[in-house]
This record gives sequence, structure tokens and C-alpha cells, in this order.
Amino acid sequence: LWVHIADVAHYVSEGDPIDREAFFRGNSVYVPGRVEPMLPARLSNDLCSLRPGATRRVVTAEMLVAPDGAITESRFYRAAIRSEQRLTYPEVDGFLDGGALGSPAQETTVNAAREAARRIRAARQRRGGLEIGGGEVVFEFDGGRVVGAHVEENTESHRIVEDCMVAANEAVAQHLIGRGRTTVFRHHPDPEQARFERLLAQMAALDVPMPSMPDRAMGPAEVRSAIGEVGAAVGRHLAARQTRGEPGGSALWTLVLRSLMQAFYTADSATHSGLASAAYLHFTSPIRRYPDLLVHRALLDTIGADVPAPDRLTVDEAALRSSERERNATDIERRADRIIGCLMLDARRRERGNDEVFDGEVVGLIPGGVFVSFGIGFEGFLRSREFDAGFLTLDDAEVQLLGEGGLPVARIGDPISVRVIEVEPLRGRARLVPADSPTRPSRGRSSRPQRRRRRF
Repeated sequence: LWVHIADVAHYVSEGDPIDREAFFRGNSVYVPGRVEPMLPARLSNDLCSLRPGATRRVVTAEMLVAPDGAITESRFYRAAIRSEQRLTYPEVDGFLDGGALGSPAQETTVNAAREAARRIRAARQRRGGLEIGGGEVVFEFDGGRVVGAHVEENTESHRIVEDCMVAANEAVAQHLIGRGRTTVFRHHPDPEQARFERLLAQMAALDVPMPSMPDRAMGPAEVRSAIGEVGAAVGRHLAARQTRGEPGGSALWTLVLRSLMQAFYTADSATHSGLASAAYLHFTSPIRRYPDLLVHRALLDTIGADVPAPDRLTVDEAALRSSERERNATDIERRADRIIGCLMLDARRRERGNDEVFDGEVVGLIPGGVFVSFGIGFEGFLRSREFDAGFLTLDDAEVQLLGEGGLPVARIGDPISVRVIEVEPLRGRARLVPADSPTRPSRGRSSRPQRRRRRF
């Protein structure tokens, strides 16, 4: 298995103006329809970007994948490659489903990558790696105007690329650890038992069948394995719901993710709990992540490529800043998704009025109401008083909103039908009512004093 990654270190030297700016930015920031790149466009969109028929400088990880998925040999070197053709995920999925790519050589290569990825993934599953389901909402634009959205599922073609990239990241991490080199690792701490026990309580409250678990304190490895079993059980539960034609349930994955610790960059620990990996880092995206560029420099130093490895102070500073910038970027991206979704929803509401009914799913709860995901790319808030069920409270597991009689009014993952009665696009907010609720006229912002502005 060969994984070729753009040789950004060839173009960006330590301490030069582009390097200092990349350190400051930490990563590229992606919002719907736009990207704020870490590197100049001449690099990110051209010299370090694959183009069919164009020669590109790369750093190559060459790995031998055994039948059991173990990487038995690896070596690393600078290279020059020329890609034959740009294949899209749908094209590869079509071939994997029995179609053709038009080139026997390409089909042979894709089949080989498929087998390598199958072995790598099977090995990760055996050691307890967590598998999370779900797709990603992608917004569609016509010029600067959002015109639609679709869900991009994590198909087999996506998984092949991911598995090969993970293998390269692990191989580079093991190589650098074996040579005692300081670098930036991607550390994902093992989950805490208290969080795991809370996850079990939440699943029990939602009637999700769970495997039996030890009734005692468990070590970190046991908790990690147990959360993997919970993830598998959630996957089976959702598959059964789908078979029965029952909508909703995808929000259960959010509960699994919330039980995990947050990953971050550090020079002090290389373990990654979610992947059940003893040695992990980010090597595969130096165009958009600064830690990857430092990893490249450390790797190239070990193979005598006349690229100085970063010192400990640089690594520590970059790890701290990149972790902070990553969290900031995630926050920006989520806010942008909400704003773009509300812009699209506002245009649709002005065209179709308040009477359109959407099928949605409860994705969050607070005593004041429920957060609902509906349509494709839409989210909104439905106040507790709209249920007309008296005073509502959260249950102890915080996955059910209970009425005065103690009966559930709304639960995480429940399907729910709603209508939209107010949208504030630039705040990324939409107010909902149950589909069968009588329409109430929406008060414009100018009709209420500034100090009484609603907050939810």
C-alpha cells in the first residue's frame, strides 16, 4: 500500500513568512461554499494539489499489509508522482457495486486498495476501534446563494480512503517513536468510567438493547472496549428500526460521541482511544493542518532529506495553538452551518408560508424545550409550552422531557413533525411548533423591546 501526501515541507521552510502564517492559523477553516486556507492558494490549490497528468512532489509511506491487517513493513521517502485520472467517490462506489471504471488497470488498483482497507479495518475492529455511523450535510450553492442540501453518506469509497490514511498515520507515528523523535501526536484519551456509566443509563432510558457489562470498576482498556460494544449495539438498533420502517434514531450517535473525551495535539502521548491505536498522529493533511507539516519535517529528518526536525519548544507551542485553533474552527463551522441552513429555510418559508410540515428528529433537550433536526440541513427549537403538557422536566439521564405525570413528552431520537413560525437567519435560529398546533402570527423583531429579545 502506497500513500502519497503532498510534500508541503519542500515549499514551506521552518521560520519563513508562509510558515509563520501557517503556524498562526493552525488549520484551514471550512464553511459551506467557502474555505479560509492555511496556505496560499498557489500551494493549496495548485502545487500541492493533485491534477491528472501533472507531476507532483510527495512524501510516500509504503506499507506491507499482512492478511490479518498488520503493517509488517514500512518505509518512507520523497517521490514524484503523476496521477492518471481523478476519480470521484460516486464513480468508485459505482464500480464497487458492480460497474466499471473504463480502465482495467485502474479497476485492479481500486480492488487492491479495497482489500488493503478491508484488512486494516478488520484489524482495528478486533482491537476495539469505535465505529460511528451517520452522514454529513452538504449545502449546494448557485453563485453566492444557497439553493439546496443533500446528505453525503460515508460510503465504502470514503472508508477505503480513510482506512489507508489511518494506516499511514499509524505507521509514521511508530516510525518516529522507534527513533525517539519529538513530534506532534494526536492524542485521544481513554473514556472515563463515569461517562460510560452515564451512556449506559441514557441507552436504558431510551430502550436501546445493550450487551451485558461488568458490575464493577473497569480499567481504561475495558471501558474503551465497552464503548465500542455500545456503538455496535446502537448500530444494530438503528438497523432494526430502519428495517421496521421506523424513522429517527440517528441522534443516538451523538450520545455515544458525547461519552468520549476530546482529542487534542500533544508531544507527550501518542495513544488514540477511538481508533484503539497505541501510536497515532496526523501525517496526511499538511495542506490544511499545521501539526501535519511538523510531522513531515520530523519524518524527513529521519531519512536524511536535509529538512531539520522541529525542536521540543516548537512542537509544544504548535500543539497547544493547533488544539485551540481546531476548537475555534469547529465552532465557526457549526455556527456557519446553522446560519446557512436558516438562510435556506427562511427563503423556503417565504415562498411556501408557515403551513409546511417537516418530519424531524429530537436531537437535544433542555427544560425549556427541544432541539429538532428536520428536512436536510435544518435545525430549530420547539418550546416546552408548545406541547401543552403542563410543566416539563428532564429525566435524570437528560434524554427525556417528562410531563407532570412522569410520562415522556419527547425523547432523544424520537421522530417529530413540526412547522416553522419564525426564522432569524443571521443568528442561526428557527422557532418551531408541533405540526398540529394552530398557526400563531410571528412577531417581528421591531415589535418587541430590545431587552426582551428571546434567547434559546
